[in-house]
Amino acid sequence: MPMMPAICNNCKSSFPSGIFIEGSKINLSGNTAGPCPKCGNLGHIPEWVFNIIDNEIKIVSAPERTVQELSRFTSIVRKAREE
Repeated sequence: MPMMPAICNNCKSSFPSGIFIEGSKINLSGNTAGPCPKCGNLGHIPEWVFNIIDNEIKIVSAPERTVQELSRFTSIVRKAREE
């Protein structure tokens, strides 16, 4: 079951939002999470519409800011897997 990432509004670190979603079409907008484990400030959950099928997330629509944040998050996850 995928957990939605959160992005710190202060230091831009990614951290787990605590929101788990499975097998749904979801529209996230205006959600906050925190505190950031790195700096202690609040973060936001990227705004997007997506489908989750078989633990795979497919973006239906998202603003450019979300696309950039999720691309950065994906890079972090890939690097962590390699290490």
